[in-house]
Amino acid sequence: MPKSSQIVLKSESESIAVIGRLQAGDAFAKVAKELSLDAATKSQGGVLGWVTPQQLPPPIADALGTIGKGGFTKTPIKLSDVWVIVRIDDTRSSKIPSFEASQNQLKQAIIQQYLAEILKRLRESSKIIQ
Repeated sequence: MPKSSQIVLKSESESIAVIGRLQAGDAFAKVAKELSLDAATKSQGGVLGWVTPQQLPPPIADALGTIGKGGFTKTPIKLSDVWVIVRIDDTRSSKIPSFEASQNQLKQAIIQQYLAEILKRLRESSKIIQ
């Protein structure tokens, strides 16, 4: 599971120029803050956070599979009307805990949900007398 960042641009030529800046040593976060069109990630330097390939559009997921930690795409990725440059900031394994390991946590979550529903019903049916 990668932690990734992106820079979203309006044209292929602009994207190629940005890749040149990154290859020359400009910081990815700095360029993302300056130029990215993605309002949701721009202020954080383009950081998308920890994502699984299933959460990303197929062209980006495929590209992330070809680069390593600290690397970025050397060719821009076309997505509908924008061009995207992605970087892998970090990686970690996405080990899913077994049911047995999660059982106590699941029980607590179910109990909390049940109690919340009971309280909601009590509040709705109660009458306050002054």
